[in-house]
Amino acid sequence: ASYQDKKGEFWIALDDKKRVVGCIGLVSLSDSNVALKKMFVASNCRGSGLGRQLIKTFMIYCQKHDKKAIYLGTTSVFSTAQQFYQNLGFKEISKPELPSDFPLLDVDNRHYVYKIN
Repeated sequence: ASYQDKKGEFWIALDDKKRVVGCIGLVSLSDSNVALKKMFVASNCRGSGLGRQLIKTFMIYCQKHDKKAIYLGTTSVFSTAQQFYQNLGFKEISKPELPSDFPLLDVDNRHYVYKIN
């Protein structure tokens, strides 16, 4: 609800026992941009395609709602995540290239953007 109250969205993935095994959040930004936040996949589900399903849901939402770009921040420690985003077409950018209303985290030292058609 905290995401939706601010014109964002939040999705969860459940396993067959109705346990949360993944999530992804969308924070609305100015100029029809969004921030990808809180993307997690349970360790026992990594490599299953669940991360791609979450991103696909996120991107379909963005396309349907005429969003221009997706921004995200991560840390250099998460090299697998960086490779995942790059394989999806995200391009690394510098911190000054982020929108002024992007929610920065102190731990994030890598930033990416995906331009939507």
